[in-house]
Amino acid sequence: MLKGFSKHMAALDWLIRIAQGLRPIQVGAILALLMILLAFEDRRVSGLALFLQYGLLGLLTLPYVYTAVALARGVLAVGISMMLYLSAWRVQRQVRRRERNAPSPLGKQGLGALFNLSALALGGLLAYGVWSAYPLALVPRPLALAGYWVAALGLVTALIGEGPLRRGIGLILIVSGCESLYLAVERGLLVIGLVGILDVMLALALVYTTEMWIEAQQGVSTP
Repeated sequence: MLKGFSKHMAALDWLIRIAQGLRPIQVGAILALLMILLAFEDRRVSGLALFLQYGLLGLLTLPYVYTAVALARGVLAVGISMMLYLSAWRVQRQVRRRERNAPSPLGKQGLGALFNLSALALGGLLAYGVWSAYPLALVPRPLALAGYWVAALGLVTALIGEGPLRRGIGLILIVSGCESLYLAVERGLLVIGLVGILDVMLALALVYTTEMWIEAQQGVSTP
């Protein structure tokens, strides 16, 4: 038992060293991948992007929170990502069914992805400009870049997203970006607990509204 505990602690120390060794350019490369995933029209890919941002922000905040809190937030992030991925799978199936009944013009999806990528890139550049012009003294620079960028991508996704799921994912990204900046400064257990409750309530509300949207779409498509 002690040997297994030692292995887990060694793995955790290894992750902390990775987080502390990340440079802004490396974080920027991961954020660029997140931006590309969010640009796809397929909602399931957006679910994967959500999981990626949870992983990145969780890794960057790992050196600044208690070990038990980091593990609890990791489990919570996996649970939320799985819930929303299942909702995304159901939404995408409904969208495919609707497209079979009323085919979209040729090339519309490709243009949609290109527009999404352009808008997200503009949001990312804006976040980079804010990060460069207004550095946060109490927040490490890689974490500040990730927090700004994720929040900006969330804002763009919420503004241009179609349907409650994509807009809700954008809202979750905004909250996650702001939370990561706040948790680097405030480490009180009460605050961290309230933040976790907010994440769960937001995810459950998004799943509920998505299910309502699916039922409404099924009622419209039923002759």
